[in-house]
Amino acid sequence: MTGGRPRPFPAPTVLSTRRRAGRLTILGALMGCSAAATCTGAIGDDGRAGVSVFAASSLVDAFSELEAEFERANPDVDVQMTFAGSQVLRLQLEQGAPAHVFASANLEHMRALVEQGLVEEPESLGTNDLVIVVPTTNPAAIHSIDDLPDAERIVIGAPNVPIGAYTNEM
Repeated sequence: MTGGRPRPFPAPTVLSTRRRAGRLTILGALMGCSAAATCTGAIGDDGRAGVSVFAASSLVDAFSELEAEFERANPDVDVQMTFAGSQVLRLQLEQGAPAHVFASANLEHMRALVEQGLVEEPESLGTNDLVIVVPTTNPAAIHSIDDLPDAERIVIGAPNVPIGAYTNEM
C-alpha cells in the first residue's frame, strides 16, 4: 500500500542507463515478469498476459526492438510500452499507474521513487556517451572538447534532463 492506495502491481524493476550491462538485463527483467504469475498484468482478450514497461523517451528505438524480440520469444506475453520523459513517468508511478519495469536515465527520479517505496533498487543496463556534432564542412575545425571555445554556437540539453546534466558534469 502506498499513500493509502493499494498497488495493483508489485513495485517495478528499475533499470538505469548510467552504467554498462545490456540487452540481457532488460530481457531478464521482462522474463522475470513473464515467469512469475504475480508480476504479469491482466490477461487480455487474446489470452496473453500483459507486462507493462515505462521507459524514457530516449529508449524508444532500443526498447521497441526489444519488445518485438521478447514477444517473438514469448508469444503468450504482450509487452505494453509507455514512453515519456522520466519526470512524467515518475509522476504517473507516484499517482498509482501500474508498471512492471521502469527504465530511466535520470537517477534523481529513480531515487525519489525508491525512497517512496514505489520501485525497487535500480539495475544498470547501459550507458550514454557524450558526442560533439558539427556541420559536415566543420568550419570551426572542431575535433575534440578542447576545440569548443572556437565554436560559433554550442547547444546542450536542459540541465534537468540526463544529457544536460552529463554535459554540465564535463
